[in-house]
Amino acid sequence: MTEMRKYIILIFAGLISFSIGAYCQSYVERELENMTLSAVEKFNERKFKEASDILLDVVAVDPTSDAAWYYLGQIAIYASDTEQAEKCFKKAVDLDPDNFWYRYRLAKLYVFISREVAIDMYEKLMADFPKNYDLYLEIVELYVSEQDYEKALQTINDIENVFGPTEGLAVYAYRILYTMGKYEEAVEHLRRYNSKYSSPYVLTILADLELSEYDDTTAIRFYDEAIELDSSYSPALIGRAEASRIFRRYDEYFPALDRYVENPAAGSVEKTEYLSALVEKSDPNFIRRYQSRIDTTMIKLVQIHPEDSLVYNLRGLYYFYTGRNDEAVHQFRECMDRYPESYNANVTFVEFLMYDNRWE
Repeated sequence: MTEMRKYIILIFAGLISFSIGAYCQSYVERELENMTLSAVEKFNERKFKEASDILLDVVAVDPTSDAAWYYLGQIAIYASDTEQAEKCFKKAVDLDPDNFWYRYRLAKLYVFISREVAIDMYEKLMADFPKNYDLYLEIVELYVSEQDYEKALQTINDIENVFGPTEGLAVYAYRILYTMGKYEEAVEHLRRYNSKYSSPYVLTILADLELSEYDDTTAIRFYDEAIELDSSYSPALIGRAEASRIFRRYDEYFPALDRYVENPAAGSVEKTEYLSALVEKSDPNFIRRYQSRIDTTMIKLVQIHPEDSLVYNLRGLYYFYTGRNDEAVHQFRECMDRYPESYNANVTFVEFLMYDNRWE
């Protein structure tokens, strides 16, 4: 065999060895990737033990698998093992420091371990990912929890500059200023927002504030503006009614109350709680004087929520409070007949019969 032939054979053998090695490495990588994907499926199915076993096998073979470490951290969270979660998330971040989710999950973990460290991590995340809206909101909450109100307000200002103002941000800033004791500045902040971006939410808060200062004219004006923007906004509807009731403007109160009762966006629980309080806590003279008008409201309530046992019980109690016991019996019996499986409907009827001495 010539020297040249030997040289060619050696080169060919080397190439074969390299190809086999590359193939084996590629095969192992694919298998580890498939195992990680299988573990993620198990994780999503909440089969945490099976997912953990697979991921531990992955990192035993390849300790540089950042995805495996990340999901091991997630599993540790579900097991309430913050120490293990911290260790796993840190490994994932060290392996891929540019991955947003690894750093974000570690930062959220530190909210429960060390808020000081969490804030530092959030600030760095915001510097690297300045368009992530949720980061801004979450760090505001962290600042507030640490009573660093100035930073919280500055961050809200930054959010408005980057993403634009919203009613939620305006109210958040108002509450922070109020907590700081800056009452006039807090109210003025809401007024400035409302002058540019009027919303039922903000208008109703402003109306409530005016009502607390006994300025019924301004309060009612704000409530009316809110209702004009959204005729189904329950807080404004009930606020408008209450403003009229408190200042004895009953010619306005009952129409406003009916608009609230007829509002399909408001739930029956909310309505029955309000009307129950109205009947139980109002001056009896008020109830007697406006009994026919309240009757009409009760009828409307039943018409709007004909299948709700709370409504029938409320109406029965109302008849009882106004001395119409036969009508009360009719309402309680109708409620029990409609809902024979309801424990409350049956018990309420029995209790009323006892109070009314109808022992038979």
